[in-house]
Amino acid sequence: MTQFEIAQHLFSDFGIQVTKSKPKKDSDEVVLSRNHAIQEALQKELMKAKKELSAAKKSMRMGKCSTDEVFDHEWRVHEIKQQLDQLDKDRFDELD
Repeated sequence: MTQFEIAQHLFSDFGIQVTKSKPKKDSDEVVLSRNHAIQEALQKELMKAKKELSAAKKSMRMGKCSTDEVFDHEWRVHEIKQQLDQLDKDRFDELD
């Protein structure tokens, strides 16, 4: 007796209903969708950092902010741009 026949005999009182499930996404599609979500989040963060940089520059002109603080905001914008560039480079390498 096979395992299926044994299980069928043991659970003969139960009705079994088999339904088709949706096919799972390929791992490539999952990675691409995850990368797309990360890229969108980084772009939103970049826009926010640019606004903060603009406000910091305005505050510096008014004498309320130091140049070091403006430099910190500029550096943050630079870091986010680097992350976006690296993500684009990685995506391009994966397509090859």
